[in-house]
Amino acid sequence: LMLPLLGWRSIFILMALLGLGVIWIVLFAMKETVIPDRSRLNLPALGRTYRMLLTNPHFLGASLVMGGALGALYAQATFLPFILMDDVGLSPAQFGLSMLAQSGTFFFASLLVRRLMKIYGATGWSGRACRVALGSFGTLTLLVWPPSFLHVMIPVATYSFGIAFVMPAMSTAALAPFGKAAGVAASMMGFIQMGTGLVMGTLGALMGNALLAMGILIPLLGAMACAAFLVYRRLGPAVATALPDTPATGPAPILASTGQVSGCER
Repeated sequence: LMLPLLGWRSIFILMALLGLGVIWIVLFAMKETVIPDRSRLNLPALGRTYRMLLTNPHFLGASLVMGGALGALYAQATFLPFILMDDVGLSPAQFGLSMLAQSGTFFFASLLVRRLMKIYGATGWSGRACRVALGSFGTLTLLVWPPSFLHVMIPVATYSFGIAFVMPAMSTAALAPFGKAAGVAASMMGFIQMGTGLVMGTLGALMGNALLAMGILIPLLGAMACAAFLVYRRLGPAVATALPDTPATGPAPILASTGQVSGCER
């Protein structure tokens, strides 16, 4: 709504104000829970920790599930403006409102998952969400039939709905084995998510056709997320992992085996 009413510059002014607001909240309203320890700023040790993460199959499996799920959102942000405004014919204001089908569906599904987890737990939903995420294959039809608003946004909304079911269990699964390196693990998982979106968005730009990119690359991300989940659940229970420079006290299972989750098979 700001674009037609106040012009394109107003969007960047709003983003700058939001950024300043976030900085103010972090500096003055959030309390630091960790005692600063400059001795931990050790680049060789950090490098060994990252190497440990990138060679841990549980971390890679869970992170690739998240990368395929959330990476699609970042990639869609590259493709959807061209498809909905150039091919479908929406105005900038209509395009902004249409994106509520993506963010609104994700928000609604997040609230729904919050309630369902109290009854069924978090892990049981990841496998079922694979089937929902496979709704991304609806975008394959963009390669065959001409796009319309519903033709484009129903698969997008379905994908967003499924992501909300995947995030709680897979985020926890990626970070739980690394109690003393959870911050490093979280940053690497975020890098994988955004990096996946960047790579797919770049590939789409190189293809030179947003409709073709949407119909090919988004289903590939959905397939990657589900394949990574199937591999992850075959690994068995995750165990606590010590830092490379810390003596291990013996592995102890910390997560229930995802082999109990049979949503993808049912």
